[in-house]
Amino acid sequence: MTNAQYARCVRAGACGESGRAEQYEDPRHKDHPVVQVTWYEAQAFCRWVGGRLPTEAEWEYAARGPEGTIFPWGNELDGVRLNFCDANCASAWAEQDVDDGYEGTAPVGSYPQGASWCGAQDLAGNVWEWTASLYRPYPYQADDVREDPTSTGSRVLRGGAFGSRRAGVRTTYRNHVERPHSTKVDYGFRCVMDVPGQAD
Repeated sequence: MTNAQYARCVRAGACGESGRAEQYEDPRHKDHPVVQVTWYEAQAFCRWVGGRLPTEAEWEYAARGPEGTIFPWGNELDGVRLNFCDANCASAWAEQDVDDGYEGTAPVGSYPQGASWCGAQDLAGNVWEWTASLYRPYPYQADDVREDPTSTGSRVLRGGAFGSRRAGVRTTYRNHVERPHSTKVDYGFRCVMDVPGQAD
């Protein structure tokens, strides 16, 4: 979700201000992903728009597809298809031979060539995305309380961010946060909508 979208939710009184309020009210960053949002704030926004956070399994299927690819677009890292730790990144693991154009976040949808098999963009890099799921071992079991929104424990983030190394932007990489009320400059989210009339 973008800063501009989140700002509308705050103005409507449905969302609390994130730690980066100065950015989502800044027109220069209106199309960048909102960051420093907690899992609870992400949930509140998704409810406000009539959706929900994706489960970890839904997120991974949207990213990997039926072929089970390593990256949303295929099995080879291509630095022009995502925003990750490249020549603009100060970390020791930066990929110096790649320049994705951004030191921090990029506007949402800046890398259409990095879209997944189902057309979802930004599933690799830019910001970590909260999922609805508790962190539990694989194999995935939907009935082991990992999808209970009232359960406490570590929540899963997926996708990697602008400061991630190549391993962190793989479709299978799992990140988790013990305290869902935590925020970081690279924590964001996306919402999903259930299709009316579709069987579970």
